[in-house]
Amino acid sequence: MYKLLLLIILISSHSAFAGSWYFFEPAVGFYQGHYQTNKASGLGFDFKLGVNWDKMYFGADITYATELNLSAVAYDLDVNNTGLVVGYNGGGYRVWYTYLAGASNAYKSGGVEYEATGGGNKIGIGGKIGGNTYLNIETSFIKYDEISTDGTPADTDQFMDLTFVSVSWII
Repeated sequence: MYKLLLLIILISSHSAFAGSWYFFEPAVGFYQGHYQTNKASGLGFDFKLGVNWDKMYFGADITYATELNLSAVAYDLDVNNTGLVVGYNGGGYRVWYTYLAGASNAYKSGGVEYEATGGGNKIGIGGKIGGNTYLNIETSFIKYDEISTDGTPADTDQFMDLTFVSVSWII
């Protein structure tokens, strides 16, 4: 009986964020930034999934960008970042911070496969443009400390900064 009552309370509870205690937020947009000395740009996706508590929200943040164009090199870069997000929803605007616990990028050059791994931070702000649709801008700062060349790891010191302008929908 208590489990059923708890389930009804959880399902019917509401917050100021998308009208429920949980959220799923897919986003699509454009990346612009730098990887080492090269400019990086291209299409990307972001997914946030978590819970709301009053005007705060907490959850997972997953970033995926494939085939980012890099200036001055003949290869494209695939980026995948995962982290924990905490944010504030002020009604018509939102701000958030993501700790990127796992960050990786991969590329192939001259038949050799490379994958850099590390971590970093991401900050963002978004504004409501209608219903549950938001226009967002967020910036990632990622430090890669290991690179694998065809599966053989080595220490490295590489940096990437990416700004992502996106449209998202809170479901």
